[in-house]
Amino acid sequence: MMISMTIIKKSGILVWNEKNVKKAPNATGVYILRKADQKIKNGYIGRTREPRRLRKRLLEHWQNKDIPNVAYFDWYSVRYFLLNKVEEK
Repeated sequence: MMISMTIIKKSGILVWNEKNVKKAPNATGVYILRKADQKIKNGYIGRTREPRRLRKRLLEHWQNKDIPNVAYFDWYSVRYFLLNKVEEK
């Protein structure tokens, strides 16, 4: 099966601090933790595996400091869709 997603709402790039993290919605989502250069290739991309867990997951990263050198982040509230994989002939 393949997964498709639709972005419902997005934050834009925010400064990585507790105040901004707490503003993230209780939603299913995808997030990017960025270093000072703000480039995605130097950051960390994560997603919530459970519904309505975006804020909680970001707060866990904030409190645990498990991703080093985060300076910025952005989040995307999404809706996932499961698609049947079509085999190529």
